[in-house]
Amino acid sequence: MLLNIASEKSIGINQVLIFININIDNLYKWLNDYTFEDTEKEIHFFKVIKPRLVSYMLYYDKLLEIETNSHFSKSNKIKYLKKLQKEIDDHGKKYKSFYKYYYAKFTHKDKKYFLRNKRKSTRYHDSHLINYDFKVSTSHDHLVATILANDKLIIYIENLLENLNNSIKTIETPTKYNWTGNKIELVELIYALKEQNVINNGAADIKEIAKLFETIFNVELEENIYRWYIDIKKRKISRTKFLNQLAENLNKKMDNEDE
Repeated sequence: MLLNIASEKSIGINQVLIFININIDNLYKWLNDYTFEDTEKEIHFFKVIKPRLVSYMLYYDKLLEIETNSHFSKSNKIKYLKKLQKEIDDHGKKYKSFYKYYYAKFTHKDKKYFLRNKRKSTRYHDSHLINYDFKVSTSHDHLVATILANDKLIIYIENLLENLNNSIKTIETPTKYNWTGNKIELVELIYALKEQNVINNGAADIKEIAKLFETIFNVELEENIYRWYIDIKKRKISRTKFLNQLAENLNKKMDNEDE
């Protein structure tokens, strides 16, 4: 339930992945029976065209993984993103010679790397080649796709890390006001304000309002706000316990003043 609420972006990414996978499936069906006119065209296809399409599948697949982990706390999310950075860096080190070949736009080994090999005699061993189908793949076209995907991922991850670090710096600049109630009570208040449309006429979303209260009251709750909302909804007696208490206490104060 939590992920269903928190993953509107994930749903959009998943739809993109479905579209890409349909096109890749169609491409593979076409490749099964297709013979290229000459080696130059086959090399161009497996060095440029196919990797470009597959790279988007790899890229959006990783974005989906990142977005479905969006419930992490800020510090854990930073650790997770840095781990992904290291994985990309390690991949570059593992295939350093081919990275150099590809980025330098060398062509002297293209026939070895980008022509289909019916004998499957290749030195490039990777998990995706366990069920390697020579009709639709060459030994290195998937590696090119991974390189292209990683190039895009590095930019995406660096932007996320910059935003997270800036957010943490903002929170680390304290105000003199601290939230001294329970965090779940603050979540009640945030959702009530959101539903009342009293912040930017309702244009501000829950996460934006949460960030505002984080800054004002030196509290971190954005990463858990959806989970707490689910907890509030599950209450058996009074869902809006804190809001009811606020109204009761204010009414009691005014009643006492009227006596």
